[in-house]
Amino acid sequence: MSGKYYDEKQAKRYKKYMKNKVMVTVRMTAEEKNILNKKADAEGKSVNQYILDKCLDCGKP
Repeated sequence: MSGKYYDEKQAKRYKKYMKNKVMVTVRMTAEEKNILNKKADAEGKSVNQYILDKCLDCGKP
């Protein structure tokens, strides 16, 4: 990929990726968000992946 522009190819890939995804909103204070970010960073994960792993026990036998 070259540059910072969003092209039709990227839009098509994004739409395909998002086809089977849903958005969930979680309300929290700024302090809670900072804590969540720090915990996710400590495990080398995105906040999204951190929440999924903790809530759904992903990766455990």
